[in-house]
Amino acid sequence: MKAFEYMALRKPVVAAAVGQLNELISDRKTGLLYKPENPTHLSYLIQELIDDLVLRKKIGNNAYSWVRKNRTWDTNAKMILKCANNILKTGDNI
Repeated sequence: MKAFEYMALRKPVVAAAVGQLNELISDRKTGLLYKPENPTHLSYLIQELIDDLVLRKKIGNNAYSWVRKNRTWDTNAKMILKCANNILKTGDNI
């Protein structure tokens, strides 16, 4: 949830390439991903953001656009309704 909040604030996210974060963030487009076993790469990415205003703004703006398109309360509600309707149509039990 925090990643969505930072993205909605146009803040570039640096995250470990694991689990849902790996699926949520498009590397170098909506955030920066590093391998969790590589802290040197993490420090490199943080320094890169500190040094590169253009990159910070680009990633922040891309992340903001992605969140506004894909993760608003309205789009989440539509996804839930679509899943519920599919379950009702197929008769699957949860």
